[in-house]
Amino acid sequence: MEGPNMKALKQIHNDHLQWDGTFVGLVPKIKQERTAKWIEAAEDIDFSLVQLLRDKQRFAIAHVLLTFRSKAEYESDASQWNGLHVTLQASGVARYDERDMDTLYNKWRAAVK
Repeated sequence: MEGPNMKALKQIHNDHLQWDGTFVGLVPKIKQERTAKWIEAAEDIDFSLVQLLRDKQRFAIAHVLLTFRSKAEYESDASQWNGLHVTLQASGVARYDERDMDTLYNKWRAAVK
């Protein structure tokens, strides 16, 4: 079942993320303003974001948005950000480990009621 904002949320994409590797770990930045606006959205979109964790083209951005919206503490290092494994290539392109999808889905499905 799709939530009321699912059509608009399907416009988000993993390519909307930019990653910086810092001495404290990976730091995500949302490049698209229309995607970043979902962080502070008053609507209850979390269930819809959880559904997008099953989409290979959207799971990383959905996870970042859920994390920022939850305001929960998280861990980051040179290879992962809050459980999402990210490989930064010399070109600046980020690659995500799709094996994280089930783990992230289960994590957020339990957290979002």
